[in-house]
Amino acid sequence: MPVSCCAVNCTNRFKTGSGIGFYVFPVNEDKRKAWIRAVSRDKWQPKPSDRLCGAHFVKGRPSKDPNDIDFIPTIFEDKKRRVRVPAVGSMRAERRAKRAKSREEGEDALATADDLIRCTGKEQSAGGDTTSKDTSSQTDPVLLPVDEGYIRKNQKLSAKVVALQEEVDSFHYSYGRYILQLMSGSDNKTKFYTGLPTYAVFKAVFDFLELKMLHARRDSIKDTSKGRKRKLSLMEEFLSVLMRLRLGLVVEDVADRFQISVGTCSRVFHTWIKVIAQEMKVIFPWPSRERVKAAMPKQFAPYPNTRIIIDCTEFFIQRPTSLQSQCETFSHYKHHNTFKVLIGISPGGVITFVSELWGGRVSDQTITESSGLLELLEPGDNIMADRGFDIEDKLTSKGLTINIPPFLGSREQLSSKEVEQTRRIAALRIHVERAIGRMKLYRLIQNVLPISLADLANDIVCTCAYLTNFLPPIISDD
Repeated sequence: MPVSCCAVNCTNRFKTGSGIGFYVFPVNEDKRKAWIRAVSRDKWQPKPSDRLCGAHFVKGRPSKDPNDIDFIPTIFEDKKRRVRVPAVGSMRAERRAKRAKSREEGEDALATADDLIRCTGKEQSAGGDTTSKDTSSQTDPVLLPVDEGYIRKNQKLSAKVVALQEEVDSFHYSYGRYILQLMSGSDNKTKFYTGLPTYAVFKAVFDFLELKMLHARRDSIKDTSKGRKRKLSLMEEFLSVLMRLRLGLVVEDVADRFQISVGTCSRVFHTWIKVIAQEMKVIFPWPSRERVKAAMPKQFAPYPNTRIIIDCTEFFIQRPTSLQSQCETFSHYKHHNTFKVLIGISPGGVITFVSELWGGRVSDQTITESSGLLELLEPGDNIMADRGFDIEDKLTSKGLTINIPPFLGSREQLSSKEVEQTRRIAALRIHVERAIGRMKLYRLIQNVLPISLADLANDIVCTCAYLTNFLPPIISDD
């Protein structure tokens, strides 16, 4: 239904490009009553959908300043209902003269502009009698004596109410700014909404990604006026992506929170997640052997050549419709359709390798051999893993070694030396499982991943993995 002005005899209707604004009636009770009196419709109260157009204001729009002529509407075509307001300058001069006269004669202080009572056909005389007058010829308001201290207090309260109402009205359209404000004052809020440890880290990561994101969107940095203006800032878009990862929100929920369409929310997520995954590999490149040894904790002294600790983990996914895909992704270990990924951490506890995703049916050995990890290692390097990675024969030809707990085989029990070796390896290998546990704090991959995100699954898992590197170390020298 088209928006039209509620004033009598006003035919203005909302039309794109007309330049005429349409304004809701104020929430402030006094100001609202003044607007209703100005419209002058008998026994009428505005509904939430009623609007008053800018043609009834001198400057084309209402003012928040009580001393401004546009504080209430004053222009109406019907002269019998035309609201006349004295000029602000003359009102002030009149008030000064009356206050000076009152002080000289010992009279009470007179009201300020907010307590001026406009004549509506009757004027109160000094003796209390009333005489009828034509409102069209009425130019000066009637002044009633009131306490000035009360007036000042009332003005302050009215201004506070207006400011609070404006804040409430703007909150509906600034959810992202509200969350950013919460995060800026609380590291706990930052970790809850984004998974990053502090707001400073969140801001630093955004600053690094901002320029890359602009290039990814093919926007001009020098000229941002082309095309329709985006409703969300880049930081709000980044926040929406991290919130979806961290809280496991569906796209409709994110769209409602940030007051954007579902299509826009989906496009923002797709674009950002690809950029983040690509740039995380730039922030955390494959470390050199010297760098790994320089950061190696003391616990690894018995295994000084350890370059990486590896393990595979699985993520539940929605069952595909294709029978072949169902077969390839079904995990007999999890009894569910899953994606499987190989994760590697340095002895210092930093995630340094994330493989591509495989169907849950594939074995750990197959993923390790086909992931490209072995090509990154150098002769003399050592891999630490659990018993499921029995690939020693594949490593010998490359000059690599592997530390895995010894097998029992046909024996009844392990020797005391093998038991101690198993204990030491397990105590160190457990850190890769802790790193994987951090990844799954991002609930989008902790829950069942929708099949609609299958094409982004590699980037999602990669992003969640590398973002955990900003958290405090999981391995210390203590």
